[in-house]
Order: sequence, then structure tokens, then C-alpha cells
Amino acid sequence: MRPICESFVRITPALRSAIARTLIEKYKLSQSEVAIKLGVSQPAVSQYLKNIRGMQSKMLRNPAVEEEINKVCEKMVKENKTLYAEFCELCKNLRHRRLICQMCGPQTSREICDKCGEVC
Repeated sequence: MRPICESFVRITPALRSAIARTLIEKYKLSQSEVAIKLGVSQPAVSQYLKNIRGMQSKMLRNPAVEEEINKVCEKMVKENKTLYAEFCELCKNLRHRRLICQMCGPQTSREICDKCGEVC
């Protein structure tokens, strides 16, 4: 069985894109500031905003996922955190709340699904 993080990596670009957009639109950070917080280049942030990179996922339209993304963004701004410091917690919260289940699909075994939902 693959490590849970290996499966989660499929939606990482979409999450980064949503986080970049929130940091810029809600917290008025510049693309350069967001790039530093995300650990990417400024052109990468520009591509996230233009939907060239990190195409939007249906999962991101879920209000509960938006809530988790907003929590991460708030911590990144108020506590001067980077995404690297917060990403594992975001992943755990999304898994624990079963907000990424649609990513795996109906073919996923119950054992794997239960393991994913466990919070380390």
C-alpha cells in the first residue's frame, strides 16, 4: 500500500492555487510575498492565478474544504507561517473530515479509506 501522502500529492497543486488566491484576494499579499510563503517562484504564483498551474478541483468548491484553506491562510498571515509548516496539518484535517474521499473514488478499499481518515 502506498503512503497516504503519495496519494494526496495529486491535489497539492490545486490546494496551492487556492491558498495563493486566498492570500492575495483576502489578505492582500503581493505575488512575491505569496511565493515566499508557498516556497515557489513568483511566476508560479502568477500561473496559479491564471489557472495555468494547479487546475481547480471539484473538491475545492466544498465549503468545508474552503474553511480548512481559510484556516491555513489565516495562520500563515497572523503567525507568519509558511505553507510547508502548515501543509501536513491541512492534509490531516482534510483526511480526518473525509473531505478528500472523492479523490480516491469508489474503487478504494474500506481498509485504505479508514487508514486515510486516521489522524496521525
